[in-house]
Amino acid sequence: MSVDNRGSVTVVVASGEDAVWVEFGAGVYHNGSPGSSPHPHGAELGMTIGGFGKGNGKKEVWGFYENGELKLSRGTPARMPMALAITTVCNDIQSIAKEVFG
Repeated sequence: MSVDNRGSVTVVVASGEDAVWVEFGAGVYHNGSPGSSPHPHGAELGMTIGGFGKGNGKKEVWGFYENGELKLSRGTPARMPMALAITTVCNDIQSIAKEVFG
């Protein structure tokens, strides 16, 4: 695997037979209930909402300090860019191959 930082963009390249990507959202109340996963294989792989670290993702709200001010968060929706990109490529592989090698 290699990582290339290009200003505000980071490019991650992985090669090999299999690669598992763990992509973190932040917030159970946007992404489902504790123990579930918006990713189709998340629960199967043990990657569930609120299951990582200290389980803070299970909380309805949590906070952090920024410049001495308490900021409260209820999380953000999961984005899953790698899972969605792989799904798109798998669904469109025939048309992609025709376009590239056509």
